[in-house]
Amino acid sequence: MSPLFSAGELLPYNDYIKERFFNFYDGLLSRIDVKYQSGGSITVAIDIIAKDASLASEAARTNVKVIVKIVHEFKIMEGRHTTIQVLSQGLNVLHKDNLVAVEFGGLDEPGTIEKVRESEAFAIGEDIRIIVGDQFIHDNQ
Repeated sequence: MSPLFSAGELLPYNDYIKERFFNFYDGLLSRIDVKYQSGGSITVAIDIIAKDASLASEAARTNVKVIVKIVHEFKIMEGRHTTIQVLSQGLNVLHKDNLVAVEFGGLDEPGTIEKVRESEAFAIGEDIRIIVGDQFIHDNQ
C-alpha cells in the first residue's frame, strides 16, 4: 500500500503524500525560506509540522518540507490580527499549464491559477518536491 522511502528522501507530491499527511489540514507552518539562486531562479521551501497517518499515535507529528522550484510568483501576506501559521484548509496543490501552484493561505480548493493568486499565501513554479523529516510526539500542554 505505501511506497517505501527513507527520511530526507526527495519525493514527488502525489496521492500517497496527500493521504499520509491528511492533505496537511491543521498543519503548522514552522518556516518559509525564499532562496534566490544564481541565474535568477527562485526556490521556496515551506516547513510544515503535520499529522502523519503512518504513525500509531494521534499525537505524533512529522516535519515535512514542501519545495517549489523555479518559482514564477510568490506571495505571503499576514494581517495584523490573523495568522496563516495554522493550515486550516490544508495545502492545495494544482498542476496547470506546465506550472505547479501551492496554495496555503486558506482557500478552499482553488481550481485555477487565477484563483490561487487571490490567496494570501502561495508559490507558483515549475516543480514541487517533498522531503519527509523527523517524527516526534506533539505535546498539547
